[in-house]
Amino acid sequence: MKDDFFDDGVNMNTLFHLLGDNQRPEVTNKEINDMCLKVLSNFNNIYSDQKIVDLFDLFCIKKYKFKLDVILRDSDIDLNEMEQYSENQAIWVELLTLVSMLISIQDDYLQANFREKIREIENNIRVLDKALRLRLDLYNK
Repeated sequence: MKDDFFDDGVNMNTLFHLLGDNQRPEVTNKEINDMCLKVLSNFNNIYSDQKIVDLFDLFCIKKYKFKLDVILRDSDIDLNEMEQYSENQAIWVELLTLVSMLISIQDDYLQANFREKIREIENNIRVLDKALRLRLDLYNK
């Protein structure tokens, strides 16, 4: 069988090429770093509340059998040092995955007191998820 329709010299635009031409421009590394730092800053603000610390610990104990600080430590994540890890994508992916799960907890206190920060985190994570193809939706089930 002859593959004439795959001739590279024809320069045809397939549906995939057309879709690719219309995609939003990729997010720059600086924008990615800025969004990660915003997520970190907002998460640190939320995590500074003792009721939230207890809520997150309870969630992590149910899901992982460990408190959040143990999970962070085992993942080599130090929330106070995260800005220094801008080149270490694995740690950031781990943190974004964890933050995404934690802010999705349905709790009245969390949602009432930190609605704006959660919304900003969700928006940044949504963009990061799409740009970096993290597939965070798979973790939040």
